[in-house]
Amino acid sequence: MASSTTELDIVNRALDKLGEKNITSLTQDVKQARVMSTLVDTVRDRFLRKNPWNCAIERVQLASSVTAPAWGWATAYPLPADFIKLLNVESSTDATIGLAGSKNVPQNVEYKIEGGEILCDQTDALNIRYVKRLTDTTQYDPSMVEALATLYAFEACLSLTGDTGLRSELKQEYMAMLQEAKQEDGWEDDMPDFPLDSWIAATL
Repeated sequence: MASSTTELDIVNRALDKLGEKNITSLTQDVKQARVMSTLVDTVRDRFLRKNPWNCAIERVQLASSVTAPAWGWATAYPLPADFIKLLNVESSTDATIGLAGSKNVPQNVEYKIEGGEILCDQTDALNIRYVKRLTDTTQYDPSMVEALATLYAFEACLSLTGDTGLRSELKQEYMAMLQEAKQEDGWEDDMPDFPLDSWIAATL
């Protein structure tokens, strides 16, 4: 569901959670902008990689590279420029319905990702389903926006406030919002695609 939410809106929502002044741009010469500008891209990509939201999933057919791997595999397929995480791979000539007749359980082929390419023994075009770097925030679900804003606030908390108690509260808020957002996103699926996100716990 498209909205008018901008990246700056999400950043300012995060600053609201920290009790900090809003900014007019990520290049503004104030501490809030300097801190947020250093983390936005990395944190957003991690957020998308760990939580394959429906709006960030893409299906494409890849053509093989003219240069085959030196050894071990028959063919190389360059990954899309906006690639973040591979979900599954299928042969384009054998994309039959998967296990138990479900299209959500694809007939995967054996592969390896190396050097920005998928290496496998297929020789025809390759169908892949992957998480893309979705920077168009108007495509984000409202619950997804709120979870990401909370994650930005969590990451920026110590730099902007030095408040470890608030950071702990933001962690708990983020995990609760993330679970709610995943449930809402999952309602649009025939079957769930992802487990509960746990990476944030490892940062503490």
